[in-house]
This record gives sequence, C-alpha cells and structure tokens, in this order.
Amino acid sequence: MDRPKKRLGSSSPPESDASSGEPTSTAREARPSARAPLAAVLADRLGHNGIILLLFETPSGFAIFRYYGVQLFLPNAKEFIWLKKFRTFNDKSKVINHTGISTHLTEMIKKWHLPGQKLAVGKLEYKKAIEARLKIPCLFNDEVLEVMWGLKNLMRSLVPEETSELTGEDRLQMSYGMKTVLDRYGFHDFPNA
Repeated sequence: MDRPKKRLGSSSPPESDASSGEPTSTAREARPSARAPLAAVLADRLGHNGIILLLFETPSGFAIFRYYGVQLFLPNAKEFIWLKKFRTFNDKSKVINHTGISTHLTEMIKKWHLPGQKLAVGKLEYKKAIEARLKIPCLFNDEVLEVMWGLKNLMRSLVPEETSELTGEDRLQMSYGMKTVLDRYGFHDFPNA
C-alpha cells in the first residue's frame, strides 16, 4: 500500500473531513493560491520570468529600472524594482522625440535590455519612438502610469543622484495618478482641485 505523499512544509499528510471528503483548513491553506497560476501566465506573456525594464524620466534625466512586471497586473501586489542606471541630460527635449533617440539614451537602454524583453515607458510618444527606432516592445497603459506615479513619489530614495525638483507639470501628473488610484479603489467623492 502506498503511503500518502507529504506536502512541502507539512509534517503529516493532509487531513480530510470524513463526512464531505473535503480537505480541512490546514490542507486548504497548503494549496497554491489562485494568484500563483495567474502570475505564471503573466510572467510567460511578459517573457524573462516577468522581469521587464522600466524607463523612468526624472526632472534632469532618465533612469533604467528592472521591475517584476507581473506586479503590474495583480491586485494588491508588492513592487520589486531595482535601479540599474541613471543619467542626466542637459536638454531632455533632444534625448527622445519624434525624430529619434539620442545615442547616449540608446546605449543606456541597450546595455540593460535583453532580446524580447519588454520596456515600460511613461509616455505614448516614447513607446512609439522606441518601438520604431530600437525595435524594443514597450508597455504603456494605466498600470504603467500608476507605477510611474509611484516612482515620482519615491524618486528621492530610488534615484538619489537626482537633485532637481519636480515641475508643476510633474506634480499635476502625480495628482492625476492619485485620482486614478483612488478611483480604482472606489473613492469617487473627491472634488477636482
């Protein structure tokens, strides 16, 4: 007769309720969560085990982060992000625009980008320029904008080399980001300022 297999982290086989055949609460807790299969599907769709790059614009330059992109699509997810490179630019309007991408920014992106890896960007025009010129697939959606908003709030600790202050336009985008977060969680009773 075969012995029941033990679950990892368990010192005895799962118990079951004799009347229903259903596992007891101890056995139910040992099951993988519904998020685990979803995370695996999302990681497969994003490629590179769900790790994406994130191009973050600061007041004086750009930063490249590695980010566990699966977290973009899971509710109440924790964020895992690592700064890889930060560079200041004298005139950011010439770094990336409809006519092209500067050599320095191109080198910065390509140094950290892996073939097939997605790059999250905070502006639609960046997505278009990078996909057209560098042939790198980009993510630009509400979830990415929410992450960008969070990065702006944490900019001082995540990009300590950035010494410039946020502009009024950046602060307005942060306010829009906060409204998006509040709307997502059902807080609609705040007047527009």
